[in-house]
Amino acid sequence: MCAKARNTETYHDYEQALSQAAKDLPPVLVIAGTEKRLRSEAVDHLLVEFRNKHHGIEEVILYGPGVQGDSGVSIGDILGELGSGSLFASSRVLIVRSADKTLYPQGEGDAAVAMQKKFVDYLKSPATETWLILECDSLNRQRITGKALASSATVIPCPQLNRQGDVAVWLKSAARKYNKSLDHGVAEMLYTAHGGNLGNLWTEIEKLSLYIGDNPTITTTDVEKFLTGTVEFDVFGLTNAIEQRDLTLALSFARRICSQGTRDQSGKRSDVDSSAHQALAMLARTMEQIFQTRIVQDRGGDEKDVASEVGTSPWRGKKLLESAALFPVSELRLILSSLAALVKGTHDTGSDPHLALENAVLACCRRHR
Repeated sequence: MCAKARNTETYHDYEQALSQAAKDLPPVLVIAGTEKRLRSEAVDHLLVEFRNKHHGIEEVILYGPGVQGDSGVSIGDILGELGSGSLFASSRVLIVRSADKTLYPQGEGDAAVAMQKKFVDYLKSPATETWLILECDSLNRQRITGKALASSATVIPCPQLNRQGDVAVWLKSAARKYNKSLDHGVAEMLYTAHGGNLGNLWTEIEKLSLYIGDNPTITTTDVEKFLTGTVEFDVFGLTNAIEQRDLTLALSFARRICSQGTRDQSGKRSDVDSSAHQALAMLARTMEQIFQTRIVQDRGGDEKDVASEVGTSPWRGKKLLESAALFPVSELRLILSSLAALVKGTHDTGSDPHLALENAVLACCRRHR
């Protein structure tokens, strides 16, 4: 059965589609979406299933073109591999990584169109004991190959994870791969520090797992010790201070963020403007969550209702309820309006992001009359 790609795909949709695909191992699979980490995990998971169910299966990996002008596999090459069979095994799986430019080539001539039609014919009657996995950014239904794949292949969606609850579920799954569990609050702390950047989050889980050694659980204390003194910790400290409406503490974190700069994966620091922009975005997201929570609170909802509305855990929902009690709805409307203007100013008019961040802290923490 083919999973339909939508703009509203969630991590649950990904898990469900991947689980079913791993069980069925259909002849043609498309792993499509903008989250490269999920795409990579899906390919790895499926290859394990193929090895378990088809011992000695031959694995062939091809790569589509990279940037414009790069050479890479064509649809003709894929068809050639699919039709050649294996000299060393009774079955084979062909994986095409970064397949977008292969599936949707630019400047198609008659020969290219004819080859695409042959590919569509293959999809209608795939070879036995041969499997095809296509990994790409999107399933373009406006193109002949994309339309055919949408109707005949099994699609595993790999969306960007923007909801905190989705990221928390993924983080717990990532920790299990290192035989670790996450204590209450850890996922929320890491999400506050890195948002939905799964690449950075995976690196943090890997480093934390090494940091705690034989301990089976990563705790909030571990995260605090590990991140203390970094921009990521200061962003968490800033949003935490904002939730407590502590102006002095929030300003101290904001000024440290503006003086430190960001880090890349090697630990090297880069420009300070980027860190200010990141902190401003996180602050705005936190206030949006508090506003959503306040509405739920005024309806008489509890932490579970907040978790459902915001897309987070009940633990985080309880914390948001405590914070929301400090912000009347009338003030929250003014705060969100101020934040929207400050964010727009830094992006549209090039205003100073450091000053914008400090003004955002003032807007959140001062009492509006």
